[in-house]
Amino acid sequence: MKIRDDQLYLDGDGKTVMRPSYCLFMDVLGFSDEMKDAYAEGRGEALFNDFSSFISSLVHHMERVRRGMSSETDREEEFENRFVGWVQKVFTDNIVIGLPMRSGETENEFGHILMSVIEFQLKFALRGYFVRGGLDFGDLAMDDSLVFGLPILEAHRLECSVAKVPPNCLLGYGEQTR
Repeated sequence: MKIRDDQLYLDGDGKTVMRPSYCLFMDVLGFSDEMKDAYAEGRGEALFNDFSSFISSLVHHMERVRRGMSSETDREEEFENRFVGWVQKVFTDNIVIGLPMRSGETENEFGHILMSVIEFQLKFALRGYFVRGGLDFGDLAMDDSLVFGLPILEAHRLECSVAKVPPNCLLGYGEQTR
């Protein structure tokens, strides 16, 4: 029986449970300042519409990739979830992904999440946004209302305290380092 993504952290009774998972926390660099500037300049709604459209198309694309579908003409029923799936949450300029270990192929699942991270970063960079993040493994729970567990704390700490910011990401668009 195929497990839907919204069931990955549910037990047989529909109760949210913790599962050994990879947890990825990503932040869009400089987006908070961009948002503040947009609101100050009366462009808040335009920024929202642009970012919302981008995130929606990115999430749709990544969900298809996650299921093994490489083009828009592929039909979902023709594909099996290779690694069962992940749960993702987007809030402001942050993305959290929980990938529970279900297949017993931890190394393959780790590679799958890393390749997904690379694709996320590429899609953001092509749109002019740069993301940085942290990744951890441990017991995690995710549902519509909650992301809970030590992996989210550690992934967030890694993103905030350990991940390095490439020097060019701190500059405005089109500027170069000297």
